[in-house]
Amino acid sequence: MHFLFIFLILVQSTIKKSPIVLTPSLYCTNLYINYSKDTDVPKYCRKSMNDELLWFSPKLIVPPWINCLHHLLQVAYDPKTQKIQNLPGVNYKIHDFGGTSSIEYVAKSGRGNFKFYDCFKSMIDYYERHNYTVKENFFATPYDWRIGPHFL
Repeated sequence: MHFLFIFLILVQSTIKKSPIVLTPSLYCTNLYINYSKDTDVPKYCRKSMNDELLWFSPKLIVPPWINCLHHLLQVAYDPKTQKIQNLPGVNYKIHDFGGTSSIEYVAKSGRGNFKFYDCFKSMIDYYERHNYTVKENFFATPYDWRIGPHFL
């Protein structure tokens, strides 16, 4: 009986694919931002943003909005709590933890005339062609890359 059980485990482990976990590199996770009109932002920034793509939005790469992008991406170290904090009133979200949409914008070759290098698109396509399924045995683990690993 034990032999049959061990045999079934071995058969199952050879049939099932080992999971793949893709951790995007620096700058390769979409960051979505929230802040209200009460937040202190420079005059060239929009007065509020509600769950909108900040990194990497083509709307924000031309002057003067690129200055707003740089401002909103700032973090500050609080020596009392020993933690990294966002600017006051600014919050970030990462969508679709485990899925690939959290890195799709950067992973694709580009949108319109705005082109990116192929960060992960060919890798994702490769594993999908080899019968991996997103959120089943292929996962992306996006993170807020503005914060160093020590503070995560």
